[in-house]
Amino acid sequence: MSRESPVMMSTTNIKDLFDEARCPDGWKFVPLLVYFPFGVMLATIRLFISLQMLLAASAFQNVAIVKKFILKMMCNILGVIIREDFTELRFKTQAAPILVTNQATPVDPLVFHVATGCTTVPNPEAPAALNWLIGAHNINISQGFQQLTRILQECPSKQTSILLQPEGATTNGKVGLLKFQEGYLEGVKKVQPVAIQIWRPPTASVSPCVIGSPWWMEMLWILFVPCTVFCLRYLPAIVKSEKESTEEFTKRVQGVIATRLGVQATNFTLGDKKELEKRLVITPVRQQEHRVAQRNAELQRMVAQVREVLPYVPADVVRKDLFRTKSVDITISNILEGHISFVPVLPSTPVKSPTAVAQKPADQPSSSSTSSVAPPTTACGGESNTLNTAASTFPKSAEERSMSFKERKTRLVENARRRYIEKHGLKEFGFSAS
Repeated sequence: MSRESPVMMSTTNIKDLFDEARCPDGWKFVPLLVYFPFGVMLATIRLFISLQMLLAASAFQNVAIVKKFILKMMCNILGVIIREDFTELRFKTQAAPILVTNQATPVDPLVFHVATGCTTVPNPEAPAALNWLIGAHNINISQGFQQLTRILQECPSKQTSILLQPEGATTNGKVGLLKFQEGYLEGVKKVQPVAIQIWRPPTASVSPCVIGSPWWMEMLWILFVPCTVFCLRYLPAIVKSEKESTEEFTKRVQGVIATRLGVQATNFTLGDKKELEKRLVITPVRQQEHRVAQRNAELQRMVAQVREVLPYVPADVVRKDLFRTKSVDITISNILEGHISFVPVLPSTPVKSPTAVAQKPADQPSSSSTSSVAPPTTACGGESNTLNTAASTFPKSAEERSMSFKERKTRLVENARRRYIEKHGLKEFGFSAS
C-alpha cells in the first residue's frame, strides 16, 4: 500500500474489517486447547479480584489520584499491559488536548484513562458502569468543539485531554478503518492522533473483538488470556488549515492513523457494520429459530396423524419415536409390532346428567361396579395379526400393486387396532375400532 494514498476502497471488502471467529484454526488452535484449563482458572481468579477493585475505585470516584492508582493495579491484575511509544510527541503537544484514535476493544477508554488521565465521551460498545467510572461525558457530538471546550474548562486539571474515537465501532485493525464521523471533529482546530494495536501471546492468540459479540464476552476473554498488550503510538499533532473543510480534515486524520497502522482508510461507516452484523449474526439466528419452530409444528402434525389411528398411545411416546424415525408409517408399525412400551391413555368419561341417572333401571348393574376390565397397566405388546390381508391375485401394473398395498396396509392397521381394543376392553371407555 502506498504511503501517499492511504485511502483505498476498491480492493477492500467490509467483511475483511471484522473477525467472525474468535479462535484460530488449524495447528494454531492446539496451544489454545492446551492452555484452556489454565485460562479458566485464571479468569475465575481475576474476575473476583477485579470486582473488588472496581468497588474500591467507585468509592474513590472523586479522588482522581487514588482512583487512577486502583485502576492501574486492576489493569495489571487483568493482564492489561499498556505500552506507549513516541510519548515525547504527546508532551510537545499539550496545546492539542484532543486525542483521536482508532477503536480496537470496548476497554480502550479505560486504557487511555489509566495512561493519560483523559476523559472521553460514552462508548456505546462499553458497559455503562465503565463509562461512569472513567468519567465519560455524555455530550452531543453534533455541537462539536463548543461542548468539548466547555468540558475541558470544567475539568480540575488543565492537562486533562479528551479521547475521541470517530469510528464509532471496533474493527480488527488488520485491514482497514471505518470512516471517521465528521461530527466528532466539528469546529476542532488541532488534534493529537494515536494508533492502537493489540497483541496477545501465541498460546492464546484469540481475536480481541468479534463482530456481534457483546461487551461482557470481550471482557471474559481479556480475563482468560495470559495478557493483552495495548500499544499506544502517538503521532505528530495535526492542525486544520483555514481552507480545509471538516470533512477533509477528518479524512486527513483518518488517513494518518491508517498509514501508521499499515491498513486502509475506507469509506465504510458504522451503519455498514450494523448491516453486516445483522446479515451475519442476527438474521441467521432468527432463521434458525424459524426452522426450529417449523420442525416443531411438523412434528406436532405427525403426532396428531399417529394418534388419529392409535389414540390410546400417549403423545410423548409418539413424539419420541417420531423424532427418531421421522415417519408416521414407521412409528405406527413400531407401535403395532410391540417395539415401543407404553401405558395406554384412557379417555375422560363424560359426566352424566342427574335425569339420565334417575331413568336408569334399578336392577341394571353399573358399568363401573361390574366391569371386569381393569385399566391396562402393562406395556403394549403387539400380538401378531392372524387375519388374512394378502391380495387374492398379483397385480400386473405398478399402479395396481401400489393401490393393493395401500388397501392391505389400511386393513392391517384396522385389524390390529380392533384386536387391541377388544383385547384390553377399551370399547367401554369410548374407543372405536373404526
